[in-house]
Amino acid sequence: MSDNAFQIFTAFSSAIKNQSTGVLKIQSGQSLRLCMFAKGVCLDIGSNVKEELPGSFLFEQKILNDQQYETYLQKCFAPKTNQWVLATSEVQLQPSLVLDKRRQHARKILSNLKISEITGVQFQPLNNLPADQAVIGTLGLFLILSSKFSMDQIKRFKSEFSDLSTRISMIKDPDRDVIDDDQAGLFTVIQHNSSISEVLDSSFLEKEKIFQWMMAFETAGNIRIESPLESDKRRFIENLSEDNQKLRIKIKKDLQMYSHKNFYEILNLEKECDVEDINNAFNLEIKKYSSPDLQKLFFDKEENSINLILEKIATAHSILSNNEKRREYDHFISKGLVENFSDQSQTILEEKLIADINEIIAERKFDAALMFLEDKIAKYPHFIKLHTILVDLIRELKMFTNEALNQRIFNLFKLGVTASPQESQLFILLGEWCILLSQQNNALKAFQKALNIKAGSKKIRDYIMQLSPESGKQIIVEAVYQNLETLNHFEMMGIEPSAGEKEIRDTYRIVSKHFHPDRFFNSTDQTLKEMSKRVFKEMVASYLVLKDPDKKKEYLEHLFSSQRKKEEKTKATLPKSIQARRYYDQAVQFMEDKNFSSAKLNIQLALSYEPENYLLQKMLRDIKVKAET
Repeated sequence: MSDNAFQIFTAFSSAIKNQSTGVLKIQSGQSLRLCMFAKGVCLDIGSNVKEELPGSFLFEQKILNDQQYETYLQKCFAPKTNQWVLATSEVQLQPSLVLDKRRQHARKILSNLKISEITGVQFQPLNNLPADQAVIGTLGLFLILSSKFSMDQIKRFKSEFSDLSTRISMIKDPDRDVIDDDQAGLFTVIQHNSSISEVLDSSFLEKEKIFQWMMAFETAGNIRIESPLESDKRRFIENLSEDNQKLRIKIKKDLQMYSHKNFYEILNLEKECDVEDINNAFNLEIKKYSSPDLQKLFFDKEENSINLILEKIATAHSILSNNEKRREYDHFISKGLVENFSDQSQTILEEKLIADINEIIAERKFDAALMFLEDKIAKYPHFIKLHTILVDLIRELKMFTNEALNQRIFNLFKLGVTASPQESQLFILLGEWCILLSQQNNALKAFQKALNIKAGSKKIRDYIMQLSPESGKQIIVEAVYQNLETLNHFEMMGIEPSAGEKEIRDTYRIVSKHFHPDRFFNSTDQTLKEMSKRVFKEMVASYLVLKDPDKKKEYLEHLFSSQRKKEEKTKATLPKSIQARRYYDQAVQFMEDKNFSSAKLNIQLALSYEPENYLLQKMLRDIKVKAET
C-alpha cells in the first residue's frame, strides 16, 4: 500500500475512533478537499474543485437551471461563503431533501478522490464545530475508501487478512440504509461463518470486493477480525469474572511498573543490602505472584504477565546474589542505565558462551568447538574460562603437535594477557600450555608472571619448583617479598585455609628446606639474602599462628567473617530446600500439561535456590528442547 493510501485511511479512522473535532485536509496538487468532523462525526465534505462544488452538483441533478447555476458561480468564491446556503437560495427544497443531496454530494467527492494524486494529508483540530447530523456515516465512508484499494494493498495494511484462518465475529449490525444488496448479502454470509476462508467459500462475490467490504465493516466497527490466538484470548478474558478481569489488568500494570525498575527496586532493597536481605526480599516478592490461581488469569498461549514478573524477580535475585554480577550491575546503574543489563553484561555473556561451547563439545563436534573457541576468544580475550576450555580441549585431543594451531593459540594468549595483564590464571594456562609443548623456559617465565600477581598460590609455587628447583627458590622469595603487605598467613605458607595440622607441619618443613636464609648463604646477591631473611621470618610467624588450632580458628573467624561458607555441590537428587522443591513440583505439573513456558520458569526459580542441583539443570535443558520441538 502506498504511503498516500495509508495516510488517508489512517487519518479518517483516527478522526472517527478518537472522536476528533476539526478539519481533515486532503491536498491533490491545486485541489483541496475538506472533511469536517465534530466528535468523530463527519459533518460535511467540501471541495475547491469546480465540478465538485455544491452548485455544480445540484446543476448536474437538474435542481438548478442554467441561470441559477450561473448566478451561483458568480458568488461562490467570495470569502466565508456558505456553499449549500448559496446553492439552495433560489430553489425551494425540503430540509430532508437538502440533507439527502449533501450526503450524495459527499459520496461523490470521496468517490472522485484519486489516491495516487494525493500530495498531502493533514488533520487540523478545531474547538468550535457544532455537532450536527452526519452527511456520511462511518460505514458509508469506509465502503467508499476501501473500494480504492486492491486486495494486496488491503493485506499489507492489515496483515490478518493474509491468513485465511483469521477469524471473523459480529459486533453490531450495519445501517441497512447505507449498504446495497450485495453488501448486505456479504454481511449475512459473515454472520454465518467464522473465518476468512469460510466467507470466501460461501460468497459468490469477487474476492477483491469481499476484502474491500470486510475492511470497511471492520474499520467501521461492525465486525471483528482477529487471529485465532487473539480470538481465543478475547473469549478467555470475557469468560473471566469481573473481579478476575480487574486483577488481570492490575497484574499487567504491575508488569509495566517492574519494567521501569532496577533490580534493587524490584526486590524493594537498598544498595547496601547483604545476601540475607536479598534472599528474604526475593522470597517475599515471589510469594506475591506464586499462587496457581494467578496463572489461571492468563490464556495458556498468550504472553503470561505473571511469568514475566516472576522472571524479572528471579533475574533480579540471580544478579544481586552473585558478587561478580552485582559489582558489574552496580557499575551499570551508576551510569543511569536500567534496562537490557543481561544483553550488556560480560559475566552473563561469558556464561552463555561457556554453555554453548560445552554443548558443542558434548556433541563431539571438536572441529566446530575449536573454531568457536578461537573466534570467541579473539572477540573476548578477557574471558579466561574460554582460554581454560581451549587448553583442556587441546590437551584432551592431543593436538599440541600441530604447529599452525599452536601459533594461533599463542596469539590468543597474547591477546588475553594484553586485555587482562593482572589475571594470574591466564599466565598459569600459558605455562601449562608451554609444558605441553616442552618449552620449559617459556613455562617458567609464564609461572613467574603468575606468581608476581598471586604470590600465595601453592599451585604456582609447585610448578616453579618442579621446573627449576634452584632458580625457583629465588623467584618465589622475590615474589613473596614484593607482596608481603597483602599476603595472609595461609598465602604466606602457600596452603589453603582448609589445611589440617599435618599438612601445615609438612608445608613448614618444605618452607624451611627451601627458603631458610642459610639456603642463600652462597649467593652473591646481598639484596636476595636480605629478602630471604624477611620472607622466612614472616613464614615462621604464619606457621606459629596456624599450627595452634585455637589461634588458627580465631584467625579464620577474623579472616572470613564477611564471607559465606562454600555450599556443597548438590548431586542429582530431588531438591532439598522447601522453596526449590515447591517450584520443582509445579514444574512437573506444568510439564504434564505441556505448558513448557511455565515449567521452564518454575525450574529457573528452583535453580535460584539450588543452582548446582544436577537434576534441575538437566530438567531445564530437557524443557528447552521440548519447547523448541
